[in-house]
Order: sequence, then C-alpha cells, then structure tokens
Amino acid sequence: MANDYMEHFYAGYRTYASEGNCPMAIPVSGCLWDAVLKSGKTLRIYGEYCDSRLAKFTPRPKDWLEVFKDRGVGRIKVQTSIRLPKLRPYINPKYLSWPLLQSDQDRADIFLEDYQKASQADTVPNLMILSLPSDHTVGSSAQYPKPSSMIADNDLALGRIVEGVSKSPQWKDTCIFVIEDDAQSGLDHVDGHRTVFMALSPYTRRKSVDSTAYTTVSMVRSIELMLGIPPMNRFDGTTEPLSDCFMETPDTSSYTAVPNQVRLDDMNRSALALWGKERYWAKVSDSLDWTGIDRADPDKLDQVVWHSVMGVNTPYPVLRARAHKPSQERDSDG
Repeated sequence: MANDYMEHFYAGYRTYASEGNCPMAIPVSGCLWDAVLKSGKTLRIYGEYCDSRLAKFTPRPKDWLEVFKDRGVGRIKVQTSIRLPKLRPYINPKYLSWPLLQSDQDRADIFLEDYQKASQADTVPNLMILSLPSDHTVGSSAQYPKPSSMIADNDLALGRIVEGVSKSPQWKDTCIFVIEDDAQSGLDHVDGHRTVFMALSPYTRRKSVDSTAYTTVSMVRSIELMLGIPPMNRFDGTTEPLSDCFMETPDTSSYTAVPNQVRLDDMNRSALALWGKERYWAKVSDSLDWTGIDRADPDKLDQVVWHSVMGVNTPYPVLRARAHKPSQERDSDG
C-alpha cells in the first residue's frame, strides 16, 4: 500500500522508496512479502529492494563490458545486500538491482541456477520477486552499451527465464507476472497511465483479448488468491483479480526464448570521440545522475534514448515545452 508519505512523494519529497532505504515509505501494515511470510509461505528475492550503495565488485570493473566478458568466468566477485534485516535471508546476494554493471544475462544465469536446483529438489519458493533493470538503460554513457542493446539484453533475459520455468515440472502450478519499469515517463499511443503487463501461465488464455481495465492492485490480489493468503487491506481486498485473463483447462506447452537480433555488447562511444549533436547528447547523458535507480532526469533521458535509437537528426516528438534542444545549449564542438 502506498502510505501517506509515498502519496506526497510525488509532489517532491526527499527520498524514493525503490531501494528500501527509507523507513517512512514502508507501510506499517506491511508489504506483500510480509503477508507471504506471515502465512507460512516461502520467499526468494532477486534484486528487489537491494540498496545500490551496498553493492560491491571485487575487483572494481572499469565498465559494463568487463563484467560482461567475465560472465561464466567468476574473476569479478559481486555482492549486494538489503536494508531490511528481516529480508536479508531471502535475497540472492550475487544478484544486483543497481548499478547496471551486471547484465540481465548475468541475472538470468543466477536465477536459473537457483531455480533448477530448487526445481530438482521440489522446493521452488511460493513467491519469487525478480528485477530485470537493464531496460532503464544508461543513456549514451560510454561505460555502458547503447540503449537498444540494453533493451535487447532485457528482452532476452526475460525470455530465457520464462523458458527455464516453463520447462520445469513446477510449470503446471506457476504464474509469472511481468510489469514494466521503466518507460522513462514516456507515453504510449493511448494513454500515459498504461504500462506493459503480462500474466504468463498454463492457464493464461491464448489468442484472446481481455479489455478489462486492470491495475497493479489486480495483480497483487491475484497473487494473494493463488497463494491462499488474505488481503492486506481493503484496497486489495475489494479489487477484482485478473479473472478474465485465465481459462479453466491448462495448456502446459513450454516457451522457447527468441534469440536477440541486436548485439548485447554494442557500446556507446565516449563524448570526446563524437562531434556535433552526437557529442551534445552524450554530454547530456553524462550529466545525469546514475548513482541509483530512476535518479536520472526522465525528460532528458527520454530524449537521449530517442536520439540514440532514431538518430540525432530525427526530431524528438515534443510533448513538453521544457524539451532540450542542442541549438539552445550547444558546446564549442557543436
């Protein structure tokens, strides 16, 4: 539940609750994992609420590519933690949420290794919460891949995870919910309140359209009902679950991940190696706050990503008067 502090946050409060480092943002009624543990169910967390300031690399890599090349080698040791003491036993300490130096392929590797062991022992946790954050991208910053590569990384990792779970004996009793973060404050073709949402299971309806106006709380209510735990408050208790998404007869066929069509390691170039508008947008990207999740100015980042994917000469579809233009802040090399 978004408590009073979180409701006021959107008017400009001091902290953001994504990393569990602000006690004021945590509702006294508890969170979904509290309800799960209280009901005697099992839990495993991958990245969610892990604090970026607690993340450690030994040795510290110079960029994303060095970590990516170390995949499967293990020379670079990764460790993370969480501010909430009661959740520490349930996280995988090798699984980072932030910084994005760890690729989503690394994250998928870690999860699938855990999952395969639990599947063989028939001890798959009742609730697993997993973050795949590479879709945030790091704009045009030279230490990271291009946004198109990071999105491809994100897509492939999700596909690999769904494939791995769908080929397990536990698939017949599993539902995977996927919700997108982050659209970088971008609007889709219908409405700015919409986001990508998926419900993947043997019971999910195939080749059908469900036009119900669901919310995130609908997902929470569905999880509660599937796990047999009571609602946490009156809001989830009175919310309709995703009833029309599902069918009574299961289809237990497995999923096969689609290979990436974009190089995952197509790195951004340094601003010093660029000229004109390309250098301008690289410098805008470098000026953003990448120290934590969602700290980069979304309006500027939206434009950086646009020009990275569409080209610097393709006009940005301006929706706000404050959109940045190179002609207004051109550097000496512009």
